[in-house]
Amino acid sequence: SNTIMLENKFKLKTLLIEPEPNNFKKTLKNRPKSICLNYAISNKQELVKFICGGAVGGIAAKMSEDHKKSFSSSFGKEIEVLALPLSELIKENSVKEIFLLSIDCEGGDLDVLKSINFEEIFIHIILVEISHNKREIEELITANGFQLKKNLFGNQIWVNTKSNIIPKAIK
Repeated sequence: SNTIMLENKFKLKTLLIEPEPNNFKKTLKNRPKSICLNYAISNKQELVKFICGGAVGGIAAKMSEDHKKSFSSSFGKEIEVLALPLSELIKENSVKEIFLLSIDCEGGDLDVLKSINFEEIFIHIILVEISHNKREIEELITANGFQLKKNLFGNQIWVNTKSNIIPKAIK
């Protein structure tokens, strides 16, 4: 997990959102200090078809055909999951500031970003997996005051230009 160090070493509160039932059960067991929520994220509240598949599962309508083909042997059943905007979950859990927002949604990454009200929450760092919609993701993050700092194994690390607590390793 990208957040376990923040929880254990820095004693920061973590909010973990996991739509797949089996992964959610593991999250509850392995991350007892975290707030764990069993939802998908979308830019609006809706029921979505979710393809179970461990780390490669996701919202069926958001996955690329290449992703579906590449990981078809890993996929299990398709279920319906409630998807909510991230801004709604941030408010409901009284989150005032986010040090690290880690997004890995197998194609749903742009919808997650669109579901954030950047004027209501201050985010220092965004780590986002870029599978497709790269240009749109980059435009949205840039328009909200972030600079791309690193590309790392298919992920991008974005830093808020107004943040004053960014580690030197990513500046």
